[in-house]
Amino acid sequence: MDWFWKAAPENTSSVTSSVEDLLHDVDNLRDEKRDLETQIKDLKQEHRLADELIAHNVKIREEQLAVEHSRKEVKLEREKDKEVAKVRDEYRTKQEETLQKQIDRSNDMYTELLARLPDVNVALTNAFPQEE
Repeated sequence: MDWFWKAAPENTSSVTSSVEDLLHDVDNLRDEKRDLETQIKDLKQEHRLADELIAHNVKIREEQLAVEHSRKEVKLEREKDKEVAKVRDEYRTKQEETLQKQIDRSNDMYTELLARLPDVNVALTNAFPQEE
């Protein structure tokens, strides 16, 4: 190190203070680097938590939408069932009316036929001889 002192200017105190200032600056930069690394780690943690919260909120919203969709499906199914029941009732009523009209017509026709036929009383018991 003799070469350093020989080559150094006479004012070594200023060099020493400059070196000390530089060492102090290096320490400050290292502290700042450590602080920045800590901030980066904290920001990454916050970002990860924010992502998890977003994913959780999205999942909850999807579940809400699925439940809402199911409710709408059930509601539409009920409305459809009501309409089908209404149509079946109308059809059944029309069928019953048609059958009642046919029964009434048949009764009227039999009444007319019986009115036109002569009154015949036949003793069926003696009409066929019995074999002994």
